[in-house]
Amino acid sequence: MASQWLFCRNKPDTCTKYGYTFEAGPQHLSKDETANMKMEFDRLGEIALNRLNVLCPPQASTRQSFEASKNLAADGVQQSASPQPLKRDLYLLLRDHASQDEVLGQLWAESNVIPSWVCWEQIERGQDVFYRYGGPALTGLAFQSLLGGMGATRVVETLTRTGGFSTKVARHRLLETTQHILQCTRDLRSIQPGGAGHASSIRVRLLHAAVRQRIVKLAQEKPGYYDVQSLGYPINDLDCVATIGAFSATLIWLSLPRQGIWLRRKEIEDYIALFRYVAYLTGTPHEYFESPERAKVVMETLLRDEINPSATSRILASNVLNSLEGQPPTFASRSFLEANCRWLNGNELCDDLGLGRPSLYHWMLMAGQVFFFMAICYTYRSIPILDRRKIAASRRIMWSVIVEDKQGLGQETVFDFKYIPNLSKTTKAEKGPCSLPDRGGIEQRNLRAFLLGCIGMLGITWIAMRCVMAWHGRTSGVMVSENPSPCPSSAGSSQTVAVSVILETVLGSTGPSINTLSAAVDARCFAFCAGSIVVLSDIHSLGQRFFYAKPDALPAHLTPSYYNPATPTKATGSRALANTPTKDDSLLSLATFDSNVDHPGKGKVSHRSRSVTSVALSPSGKYLAIGEVGYHPRILVFSTATSASPDIPVACLTEHTFGVQAIAFSSDSKWLCSVGDLHDGGLFLWSINPKTGALKLNSSNRCTTADTIAWMGATVITVGTRHVKVWRFEPPSSPAKCRRTLDTVSDLSNASPVPRTFAGRNVLLGELRDAVFTCAVAIAEDAAVLCTQDGAVCLLDDAHRSQRICQIAKRDHSITCATLDPSSRVVWLAGKGMEPEALPLDFFFAARAPSATSEQHKDLHLPGEQRKKQFSFSAICYADNRLVCADTSHGMSIYEVISCPGQAPEASAFHQLLAHNSAVIGVVVSSGRTVKDFDFLTYSAKGNILYWSWDGSCTGACSVPLDASLALEGDNSNELRVVRHLPTINMLLTGDRTGIIRLLDTSGLVEVAVRGHDGEVYNLTVHVIDDDQSLSASCGRDRTVQIFRVSKNECSLEQSLINEHAGPIRQVEFTNGGSILVSMSSDRTLVIHQRVTRTDDSIAFVSTRTIHLKASPTSMTLIPDAPSSLLLSTLDRCFRKISLEGNTTQTFKESVILSRLTVGILHPGRTTVLAAFSSADGSIRLYDIESGSLLALFHGQTAVSDLGFVQVSGTSGMIKTRLVSTGASDGTIMLWDLTIPPQDATKHLGGNGFSNTDPSKPKPPSSTRLVRRVLSKAEIASFQRSLKEKSDNRNSLSKNLSPSRLRRKASRHAISGGSEGPESGACSKNHSPEMPGQDGVHGDRPKRASPPLSPRVSLQSRTRRSSLDERDRHTATKYADNIDGTARKVSNMLQDFRTVMARSQRSLSINSAQALKRQLQATMDAIVTLERQSDRTRDQMGCESFDDYLATMIDQRLAIQSRKGDPSNSTSGSYNPYASTG
Repeated sequence: MASQWLFCRNKPDTCTKYGYTFEAGPQHLSKDETANMKMEFDRLGEIALNRLNVLCPPQASTRQSFEASKNLAADGVQQSASPQPLKRDLYLLLRDHASQDEVLGQLWAESNVIPSWVCWEQIERGQDVFYRYGGPALTGLAFQSLLGGMGATRVVETLTRTGGFSTKVARHRLLETTQHILQCTRDLRSIQPGGAGHASSIRVRLLHAAVRQRIVKLAQEKPGYYDVQSLGYPINDLDCVATIGAFSATLIWLSLPRQGIWLRRKEIEDYIALFRYVAYLTGTPHEYFESPERAKVVMETLLRDEINPSATSRILASNVLNSLEGQPPTFASRSFLEANCRWLNGNELCDDLGLGRPSLYHWMLMAGQVFFFMAICYTYRSIPILDRRKIAASRRIMWSVIVEDKQGLGQETVFDFKYIPNLSKTTKAEKGPCSLPDRGGIEQRNLRAFLLGCIGMLGITWIAMRCVMAWHGRTSGVMVSENPSPCPSSAGSSQTVAVSVILETVLGSTGPSINTLSAAVDARCFAFCAGSIVVLSDIHSLGQRFFYAKPDALPAHLTPSYYNPATPTKATGSRALANTPTKDDSLLSLATFDSNVDHPGKGKVSHRSRSVTSVALSPSGKYLAIGEVGYHPRILVFSTATSASPDIPVACLTEHTFGVQAIAFSSDSKWLCSVGDLHDGGLFLWSINPKTGALKLNSSNRCTTADTIAWMGATVITVGTRHVKVWRFEPPSSPAKCRRTLDTVSDLSNASPVPRTFAGRNVLLGELRDAVFTCAVAIAEDAAVLCTQDGAVCLLDDAHRSQRICQIAKRDHSITCATLDPSSRVVWLAGKGMEPEALPLDFFFAARAPSATSEQHKDLHLPGEQRKKQFSFSAICYADNRLVCADTSHGMSIYEVISCPGQAPEASAFHQLLAHNSAVIGVVVSSGRTVKDFDFLTYSAKGNILYWSWDGSCTGACSVPLDASLALEGDNSNELRVVRHLPTINMLLTGDRTGIIRLLDTSGLVEVAVRGHDGEVYNLTVHVIDDDQSLSASCGRDRTVQIFRVSKNECSLEQSLINEHAGPIRQVEFTNGGSILVSMSSDRTLVIHQRVTRTDDSIAFVSTRTIHLKASPTSMTLIPDAPSSLLLSTLDRCFRKISLEGNTTQTFKESVILSRLTVGILHPGRTTVLAAFSSADGSIRLYDIESGSLLALFHGQTAVSDLGFVQVSGTSGMIKTRLVSTGASDGTIMLWDLTIPPQDATKHLGGNGFSNTDPSKPKPPSSTRLVRRVLSKAEIASFQRSLKEKSDNRNSLSKNLSPSRLRRKASRHAISGGSEGPESGACSKNHSPEMPGQDGVHGDRPKRASPPLSPRVSLQSRTRRSSLDERDRHTATKYADNIDGTARKVSNMLQDFRTVMARSQRSLSINSAQALKRQLQATMDAIVTLERQSDRTRDQMGCESFDDYLATMIDQRLAIQSRKGDPSNSTSGSYNPYASTG
């Protein structure tokens, strides 16, 4: 059993006792120490027992009269009707007389005072540990702690004299001991003072004193009855320590490991702490259990020195097994019980105890039981929600079976002194009671478990062997090679680097809402929401701290949920419905859902980040509360102390169901109130423990129309649409009551008291009944200022609970937010189109005068000049002479309050934090080719572009004019979609939803605008040719790739690639020095285009290869050190490394779909990493590009739109790398530091406003026609001849540039059923030449030119016919390419068929033989015909190659058309209606 000592060399101090091996050292107890403990006992308990005996003498005749009445009833004698004497309860006597006696008072005080080392949360976790392993724990307690403990000679001498282990009462004695354990672990309230476990522990302490006192008294009467000198006092300190150790340490390090279960370190600490407190209550020296290490040492000492079975030990062990044989609830046989003992204690100890040896069948049953326990315990503890349910069910079932069931105890025992030692009583060997009929006990269950376990182990072994064989030589199962040819893996040689990801700066905030901004006046800081993160910023230095808790993060203090418990019970539900009728059933029906799983129907992602929509700072600045949105949200309370962790909350509140609308702290930071959104409707009030930060639910109610909340003294105000309501609660009045309330906040029991009803009363609005109230701010203990959407300023007067509201002023603009400035005694107001304006408090207090009426003030306008602003404010807060305003464009402005004597204070603009006013679409990192004024830029859907430096400071801004004259599907608004920077000329290239491509400078001045696509532009890519010009390729929804030549003031169309894909083209990229263009489409294809150049420097891109994929691609990126390879992510949750030849070299499997791929280099070491984000869980991931291993996973925005790497040189010369992530929905930008050296947390954000550049154009770009330039066959042929003149490229390009590939590709690459690409991932190549008789060309006779058609009809008709011809030729080419392989297959099949016929004894049927002859003859005729046609074709061509023949034929046709004056040979225009003709 001591597996850890199998391969260890024994040392002089190595000790082995009954199968357990350990190293004996000075930390173990010596024999002198144990001898002293034998002579010590609980003297206070014995003195208190004597006082209780004086107060209420024990009824000596009670037991005798009870036995006599039982015997009379057995003889049929009628009993008298006189009442039996009541059994005395020592606990009740001690409680009732503790104040009357000094000794009793001392014992009562000692039992009820909580030691300083007690942590109730740890105690409760220890209780859960017992029920988490309930089955194996009870097995270990019964068959090792009890039966194995019978080997202690001294202990059994005491037990045998009580008579409590005879076969008639041994089972009842075991159930009483189990009841004590269940009472101590039932719930936290049970073990606390006044609980059932606490009371039973005191009863056991007094019972031990009574037994000790009785045996010592009898030993004095008869010296040979019990030898105190050699055995020590009965139930001494050593015996009590051994008992507690048997319940805790023996279970942890002997019983459970021998059943295949090992506890985690945290569980061991919690379980030992629980029984240390039980030892304290029972009068046992508890210092031996102050740590798991010391408890283990005590267990080893007792095992070494105390376990030495005697004849009495054999008697008691046999009686225990006899009393359990065939008894409920297990109905186990004697052999199976002995198998349990031998499995747990070993054969050596069981032989000394005289137990029988079970058969092999019972050993198999025991193995099945171990399999069953391991499967249940490990499965349930790995799933939190199942673990909680199992613990609750185990509590209920164990208590019902052992205590309440009639086959158990039947009722709770009070541990009265009924097993009284006397001189004539001793325990002898007896037969057990009659076995009850077997009702399907555990033996049948264990047999089934054994068979299933064997089958499972065989299956797991088989699967493991197959996995090892399949993944041999791979990198830990991360990389899967799909290349059929063997290639060496680089993962084995590369080492995974540790990447430190630190969030440095957050730009922008989530809004607009009044609840997304909060400030603490005393702490001089403010907090705002940014995606799933809350930023805490200093009001002066603007240094930022970030708070974020993962969905599975555990808080420091667990707060039980009353309305959404983890394991709901009927009692909880009935209490909630009976006592809180205002909370409907919808809140209770959500109890079984986990907070980590999103709403059913939207998929289950265990770690989906939630958006934070409400934040609140306590006035003292000590706590920060965060409210989430979505299904089953959380309220997270963090400590803002510098030593506190920013990712571990102090408390986590889960009472809300559908979203948190607003949260607020009281003015004394002792209460927290929250209100849910319209679908949630919950209003909750929590009390806060100022020492620990733990929260406890105090009150609750329903409120469905509140938009925000505010505290007004000891009351809460909720305001919203036609809604103002005042909520009142009664805080604890006396200090003692308040102290008790705060001390019991950490009570985590499910039996917590029902939350009180949060009483509320609506305010009569009168003339304001149709107003929409936007904000509320308290100006006194019984007064508050309310503002409305139409500009009304109102005063809520709650003097004497009158709840009177009146309008005292009117503003022309909408007021959305307000805050109190206590230093200047003003209320600051802000809203749409207005800067912060101050209103003195005296103005409001004057309105409270009895002589003032609402008619005198409702038409007054606010004093001061009305200053307009270009954007509106949604939230405002005050801290340390500063105003922080959040605007609707996701930015913030900081104002300095300037006070002038005798005048109202004014707000002067001090600092502005810019952000985008809509969703941020992407980020563009500027390259280092030219001198630049920014490190990266970001752009939003509304056309705003902001330029940033690497530290997050804004260096400039511009706006792209978006043309909205074209009607769009589903939405008439135009949006900016893509921006690219041209570094050599310092220009920007943009594309929008209408297909307009603009060339503009960095100030926003548009130089060129052309309508390049008939729909949304998906992507742009740029390749720099020289310092003056660049190549740009764009793709869009119209399945077209447009290639432009871009210079300083010109953007000319070079070529249009149409019908290359069957679906929208999502991305294009230049690679291999701009010589190759790769286009990616959602039709699961990649098309490789080769750049060709003529002597006049004109360029064109021709399709050379189509790569078919297994799933639709989502993103692709280039690898800096491997220009001939691509990284591609697909919808099947993989990202692949693909070469330009079409070979998939590596495939990396992920658990989510990666939406964007970006490659960057980390320093030092120049480690190439891949950055990607997933829309499923909002995570950002970093991968090693060589091995594909995940380096880092972190969350920022709830929905990421783009990523970019920024590299700058630091002050020390070391290159720093930062990752920029943009938010698709929350409008934020986050800068992540990917270097290990720490960065300065203080960031100063600043910049200019948006540029109002408005270039005047005579005609909008959307009104121009769509540009196209499709190369004709003649132009392609001229490019081909120029390629053949280059001898250095002849060998490499002649094979790839065949005439069949010079044609414009149709959609056959994606929808053709005969392609092998989708199955194998390889590329498809066309090598078959076009036959002379196809496409209307017969010999040398030219085809007559078609009559002129309209451009639209010509393009459609020519394209469709060309696509059909291409599809037919593709089918013929496929069979032509495969005819040789098919011939070889048929030949092999015929050879095999002849072999079968030669060996077969059966004859071939006549019909089959004739059919075979016909097919063979037809095949021979077809082969002869094919040979003749091949000879005739070779003679007719008479050219060196088919390429030369086709070029000659095209030149002849062009010459004929030119002589007839046909204009189709002109190629100078940008639009050619005959471009598709041959």
